[in-house]
Amino acid sequence: MLYHLLHPLAAHHQFFNLIRYVTVRSVWAALTAFLLTLALGKTLIAYLTRLKVGQSIRQDGPETHQKKSGTPTMGGLLIALAFLGSSLLWARLDNRYVWLGLGPSAGSPWWASWTTTPSWC
Repeated sequence: MLYHLLHPLAAHHQFFNLIRYVTVRSVWAALTAFLLTLALGKTLIAYLTRLKVGQSIRQDGPETHQKKSGTPTMGGLLIALAFLGSSLLWARLDNRYVWLGLGPSAGSPWWASWTTTPSWC
């Protein structure tokens, strides 16, 4: 999205020519994903804790693991949200390969979290 907003400005100022380069957009996308993870992390973990989305710990496991019972297990959701948000901001959305890559890349962490959480399956 930002590519389509900033690229036309290159006609007025040379600085905006940088947006054409995949490497520049990749660095900004990585920084954006990191900041999104930091910003959404605590809120999402608190929300998942309130929903009681967590794996149970087996009774025959080590005693030290018992205190981990109820810990949210959907970290893939946070990764998928950060990846999707960053990709939609910095990718060229007119490229069909971007859309072909976004589906499986963002969907697989979500699917893995969804299917391994016993309370939702």
